Amino acid sequence: MSKTIPTSAPVMKELTEMVLERLDGKVDDEAAQLVLGTLAVESDFRYVRQMGYDPVFSPIQEEETASLGGAFGYSQVEVATARDMLTNWHRMNKLDGQHYQNFRFFLGNDLVLNDNQFIMPSKVSLAYALQERAEFSIAMCRLAYKRKPGAIPEGWEAKAEYWKQHYNTELGAGTPGKFMAAISKHDLPGLWE
Repeated sequence: MSKTIPTSAPVMKELTEMVLERLDGKVDDEAAQLVLGTLAVESDFRYVRQMGYDPVFSPIQEEETASLGGAFGYSQVEVATARDMLTNWHRMNKLDGQHYQNFRFFLGNDLVLNDNQFIMPSKVSLAYALQERAEFSIAMCRLAYKRKPGAIPEGWEAKAEYWKQHYNTELGAGTPGKFMAAISKHDLPGLWE
């Protein structure tokens, strides 16, 4: 069984633009389209837990008792990937000032362990946040792409190839055709007309 929290493309576009504004200081249409297309193909704007994994989550559950396999959130990010991105974001930005406030905002103040310095949340807390807090899942998707070389390409077909190369990778079951089908199903190009 997989957990679903259905939403719509316009709602996800609004959330994506808010996240990009906080992370990047502006909303770049190419980045917003890539992230939104990724959310569409990865989760169909409804699946927040990878099919085949059904752990019971609580932010206070003991870490060793949780089975944390699979990917979570609309972006379908694995907990290990989220931990790695947060660790590197912390190293690059020291999570001070605005960067720390963004981290607190996306993760949620109830899961931040310290007001003044970065302490990595537990695996269970990260899985919970990815699954239950759309902004955090979207932020993890954007951070994943910020770590990739080269500019985000223009055009949906080029974004489909970029997603396959840099997000789904050659090991993933996705194809550029699946990306294109997802953006068509949700009429993502129409959101920019």
